[in-house]
Amino acid sequence: MRQTKAMAAVGLLAALAGAGEVSAGTGACADPLAVGYTKWPPFDIPTADGLSGINGEILSAVAQRMGCRVTWHQRPWKRVLAELRRGELDVTGAAHRTAARAQYAHFSVSYMPYKAALFVDSEESSRYTRLRRFLETRQSLGVVRGHTYGDRADALLGREKYAEQIYRMYAAAENVRALAKDRVGGILGNPHVLNYLAHVHGVGDHLRRTGAVVQSEPIHFMFSKRAVAEPVVQRFDKALKALRAEGRIREIVRRHTHPDSTAGAEVEPARSADTVVPFN
Repeated sequence: MRQTKAMAAVGLLAALAGAGEVSAGTGACADPLAVGYTKWPPFDIPTADGLSGINGEILSAVAQRMGCRVTWHQRPWKRVLAELRRGELDVTGAAHRTAARAQYAHFSVSYMPYKAALFVDSEESSRYTRLRRFLETRQSLGVVRGHTYGDRADALLGREKYAEQIYRMYAAAENVRALAKDRVGGILGNPHVLNYLAHVHGVGDHLRRTGAVVQSEPIHFMFSKRAVAEPVVQRFDKALKALRAEGRIREIVRRHTHPDSTAGAEVEPARSADTVVPFN
């Protein structure tokens, strides 16, 4: 069924190609785009009717410009990747391009830079400038299942000598809480994500960034090759580039990474959402 949807989208895009820019009411997607996401603020912030945060707002703006509808589906990150691979989901955000993922996914143009670093709950945070040095102290480290931290860090985390030190959690919030309760000696993650979660959970004093940056590369939206035809991704890219040229992406990112962006934020229980949001 997903393959049929992809072929239908190709035909629709071909018909629209001669009409110039696709407006909000034209409909560049034959079916709604099924968006997979997890609770990962400030990138993915679940709401009662869908998704906010950096990824949610950018996806909504792009879909509106394309004349597409979207459906929102909250899942653990590893399940998002598995369903994307099988073609049960169409797209997800904040994805890193890897050789393994390129086997089953198309990637949009990049839309913002991304970093991941080592965080500890220690006044000696300045000691650690390399992840390897931290692991050699035999301390435990929390990471998120299914996340990539860059080729070099992933290779280091996969070494057998460190296997007993690595704790693979299902969500970044679990890592933050584990660090605050001294269940792990350090965690890896994006500063925006970890600072946001530490503020929400009231454990900001337990989070100290070290000089060990393990990842610094752009992020993309990732599309299932089984479900989404390449012309749809190209149309998505065109809309994404237009938003970037207008400064809208910069404004969305600024709004969600500003120090006051967590004001009023609440901890929400995990849930599975299948909310349809029309844009045309």
